[in-house]
Amino acid sequence: MKKLRANKILRDALEIWEEYWPHINKLSSPYDRYLIRHLDIGLRYIAELVESAKNSD
Repeated sequence: MKKLRANKILRDALEIWEEYWPHINKLSSPYDRYLIRHLDIGLRYIAELVESAKNSD
């Protein structure tokens, strides 16, 4: 159950990233880059959670 939920979270996060990346990529102000950096950190954290959930099953 954890594995399925974790996979769905990762899939949803990556879908959102791919959908908004063309718009995000056009942003160039320092604040925009700050937001992009933290979004990327968040996605990497989610990916780590998914991996740990897979390994705990």
